[in-house]
Amino acid sequence: LRTPLNTAGPTLLYFHGNGELVSKSARRSEVAGIPNLMDLLPHLHLREVVMMEFRGYGPNFDARPSLTTLISDAEDTLSALQLPPERVVVFGRSLGTIPAVHLAGCHPNLAGLIIESGMADPLRWACSRASSPGDLAESALGQRLLGFEPAIRRFGGPLLILHTADDESFEFDISARQMFQWGCGLEPADELPGEQMLCGPEDAPCSVRVKQAGSLKVLARFEYGLSLIHI
Repeated sequence: LRTPLNTAGPTLLYFHGNGELVSKSARRSEVAGIPNLMDLLPHLHLREVVMMEFRGYGPNFDARPSLTTLISDAEDTLSALQLPPERVVVFGRSLGTIPAVHLAGCHPNLAGLIIESGMADPLRWACSRASSPGDLAESALGQRLLGFEPAIRRFGGPLLILHTADDESFEFDISARQMFQWGCGLEPADELPGEQMLCGPEDAPCSVRVKQAGSLKVLARFEYGLSLIHI
């Protein structure tokens, strides 16, 4: 699904979560005071929004879903946009974290990376659902899933992580906190920074903000002087 928003901003490439559909993500909210994703996007100064439907989901129900094709389809979708990476922000939610972080690792010059309710250890998650965990861990796919930490540490653009403190699928401390530490060049024992200046990838100066609204935690790393959103 490709939706133009008629501004000069970047294109947002969105990957939804498991059990979700592009058709649902693209709807306007029917509940007053509780906006859906499409209610918010027109306010983010985007050129357009592209939502990739997964194999086995929605109109693609007759195709067999797999993590391998999820990643390769994401690569093909980014290529089909025919845009330089610097003009694309990638947004992954839950399962969609996997293709989003993969693309960020392959293209560290993307305009931005947004992770909502993401997983820091997709290989462990996938192995818990695989019939042969050992074979998966040693496969080419397993090696790709192991690459989350270096991909996020290498990514140089603005990084925004959204995660609820009470997430039962991917706990904040072992998911969002860990990914944000990687994005800030920190180690597991390091505390999350407050609002301050840090050195990001390749020692580039960056601004870090950590805020909480109710149970939602917002972790953001921006290039110095650049803001992906206002928080």
